[in-house]
Amino acid sequence: KVFSEINKKLTEKFRQRGVSALSFCSKSEIPFQTEKMSADLGWVGEIVDVRSKGIESWMWAGWTPIVSPLGIDASEQFYNINADHAALALAICLEADGLIFMTDVPGVLKDFNKPQSRIGHVTPTSAQELIEEGTVSGGMLPKIKSCVMGIKNGIRRIAIINSFAPN
Repeated sequence: KVFSEINKKLTEKFRQRGVSALSFCSKSEIPFQTEKMSADLGWVGEIVDVRSKGIESWMWAGWTPIVSPLGIDASEQFYNINADHAALALAICLEADGLIFMTDVPGVLKDFNKPQSRIGHVTPTSAQELIEEGTVSGGMLPKIKSCVMGIKNGIRRIAIINSFAPN
C-alpha cells in the first residue's frame, strides 16, 4: 500500500509538470518477477526476471513509466526489492544508454562527513578499490555495485545525484 501511494503521488507530480507519466504498481503491471530471498528478511525478494514489454510499449508511445521497487512471485505474492537493483535490472532489460540513481547525498564521497569531498568520476576498477578500502559503504554500496554491473552490461553513462540539490 505504501509503495502504491508513493507511486501515485510521484506519477501525479510528473503529470503536474507536463510529463505524460504512467504508474506501474499493480499486480498486472509490475515488471519484476521475484522469489523470496534465501536469507529470510520478511517480504523481501530478489529479481529473477524482468518483463519489460508493457513498459517498452508505453515508452515508445511517449509515456514515462513510474515503476515501484516491487516484485511479484508465481503465486502473486508481493515482495519489496532493492530499488537500486530494480532500476539496474530494468535499465539492462531496456538496453538503456544511461541510468541515474537519485539519492539524498551529493554522490560518492571520499569523506562522508564532507559533502565537498565528492568524487566526480569512478570507473569499475576504482569503484572496487573504494569498496575494499571502506570509502563506499552503507546505502552507497548497492548503488556503486549496481553502477559497475550496469557498465559491464552495456549502460554507457551512469550518474549518482542528490535529488534534493537545487540544480
